[in-house]
Amino acid sequence: MCGITGFIDFSKRLKENDLEQMTDCLIHRGPDDSGTFFKSNGDCLIGLGQRRLSILDLTPLGHQPFISSCGNFTIVYNGEVYNFLSIQKELKSLGYHFRSNSDTEVILYAFQEWGVESVHKFIGMFAFAIYSKKKNKVYIFRDRAGVKPLYYYYNNRIFLFASELKAFSKNSFFKKEINRAVLPLYMIFGYIPAPHTIFRKCHKLLPGHYLEFNLSRETFQLNKYWDINNFYNLPKFNYSEDKIITDLEFLFHDAFNLRMVSDVPVGIFLSGGYDSSLVTAILKRHIQGDLKTFTIGFNESGFDESKYARKIAAHLGTDHEELICKRQDIKGILYNLPEIYDEPFADDSAIPSILLSQMARKNVKVALSADGGDEQFFGYSKYFALMKLFKYCRSNKSQKALSTLLRFIPPKAVVFANRLLPSRFRQMNIKAKYEKFTSALQQKSIDNIIIHAAYHLGADHMFELMPNSFLNFDQTAFERLFAGDNLSPGEKMQALDYETFLPDDVLVKVDRATMSVSLEGREPLLDHRISEYAAQIPLSIKYKDGSGKYLLKQIAHRYIPEKLLARPKSGFHTPLLSLVKDEIDLLIDTYLSKEMIINSNIFNYGMLEKYITHYKAGKDINFNIIWHILQFQMWNKRWG
Repeated sequence: MCGITGFIDFSKRLKENDLEQMTDCLIHRGPDDSGTFFKSNGDCLIGLGQRRLSILDLTPLGHQPFISSCGNFTIVYNGEVYNFLSIQKELKSLGYHFRSNSDTEVILYAFQEWGVESVHKFIGMFAFAIYSKKKNKVYIFRDRAGVKPLYYYYNNRIFLFASELKAFSKNSFFKKEINRAVLPLYMIFGYIPAPHTIFRKCHKLLPGHYLEFNLSRETFQLNKYWDINNFYNLPKFNYSEDKIITDLEFLFHDAFNLRMVSDVPVGIFLSGGYDSSLVTAILKRHIQGDLKTFTIGFNESGFDESKYARKIAAHLGTDHEELICKRQDIKGILYNLPEIYDEPFADDSAIPSILLSQMARKNVKVALSADGGDEQFFGYSKYFALMKLFKYCRSNKSQKALSTLLRFIPPKAVVFANRLLPSRFRQMNIKAKYEKFTSALQQKSIDNIIIHAAYHLGADHMFELMPNSFLNFDQTAFERLFAGDNLSPGEKMQALDYETFLPDDVLVKVDRATMSVSLEGREPLLDHRISEYAAQIPLSIKYKDGSGKYLLKQIAHRYIPEKLLARPKSGFHTPLLSLVKDEIDLLIDTYLSKEMIINSNIFNYGMLEKYITHYKAGKDINFNIIWHILQFQMWNKRWG
């Protein structure tokens, strides 16, 4: 696990010192070692840099940039290829010799042997760049799910790439021009969908893609090598439920155990929900000795998951540690969010993710996080709501009638009714979910309903605050949804979240949180073999008897009593207004002042002032409206 960066400079203006500054900017991603490769090949200057977090082969033999024995290939690499030993064995049979025990060397020689097709052999998470001296090309790859980040920028004959945007800020030729066209997308989603970034001429390399730069021609092209939609579009399995459960359990065992490959201690983020409990339970069967688990909790009712995790840990017998977050814990992180998330990012669960990472890093250097279960096995409550909508509103007339009816049911009534339900049926954040559902219900097409259900903030609020803006989904996975395919509505929701919310929100959150404290985060449920298999399972088995994640639950109950797992699904949220309202008010007064808002020339201050006034008066408003703008303004002050 590392941070990588580099450049291709056809203007020949950059110096080796520029490369070193970009590389050292990522020291938090790799404090154990650093290295650079700087060379002129006649056509251009090539720079490759890496900061290393030593996980496999802790000796200097794993140093990067790594140059092949023939001298024709040079690599910088961020991530882990968990099956590197089996690939290494295959390469040895072909005559290759290895001087290290690192997966870096295996990737490089696999590329030397099989070229770009080598990526199909890799099981893991990765972003790497390989310079081929013989072909005079640079290849940059990103893993299938997008666990590891990769940004690139091209302007005035200078091409830059890096694991994080902040590395570009160390290059004097990087022009920080805000891409205003993506701000409406940021406002409604709370993140900026790939391939866009907050800066013009700067992009995210899409998951499952590689970039091939022809240095002789000074051109590059983007190529797709993997797409989750290809597997959703395959014929569904005609297997029995028992066979599917058996197959999945086998895949889980193999994928989870591969993620324990390490030369340093490994732990698990345990929330007490199905996903992380299943990962922990399966690994506990295979691990001899202590298995370390970590949980974050809150004293505030409705936000605390630690009691559930504690019961699971006690049942499984893990070496468990928990942190109950207090005001002072969150206060320090609030001010540091723009530094850690160097692009506007409004997911408040970043705060407990950072705290969890800080706690885990005191004990381990690698932590497993069970993300991806909801997207792959139908676990989000919005899925269930929309499936009921699609079932009962088969005509525009019935949909309109329901929409009219819901206008007479205020959100407060829904919140009150939710409190009266048995705990296992109660929903977290019911008000926001209800508002999102009623907004989606007003849309005329299924695709528009699905996209509106993905919003974090309603478009009506966005247009009030940015009156001259418009939503443009060009180049994003949302655009492809409109293009149409043969997927059912349920599968469209899953595939869309896998391509958008998962890599651009969830995985960004975890990557930056863990890397901010030099902790490697691994995602066992995002093994591509699991993703491919899950996409071919009939939806009727994933979502059965009104229950999401049916298959995961059946497997989990083989290891953990159902009574320990049965509880309402909750997100990973922070009681910000309960713990640090005074600090947030200070941030609002500073960053959302009339002067700063007018100077930014983006938001309608008059409308924003009304929301702030209502908020300070204690009126019931959607706090996300203020939070999204506050996070942008704090980012803009630091990086804009």
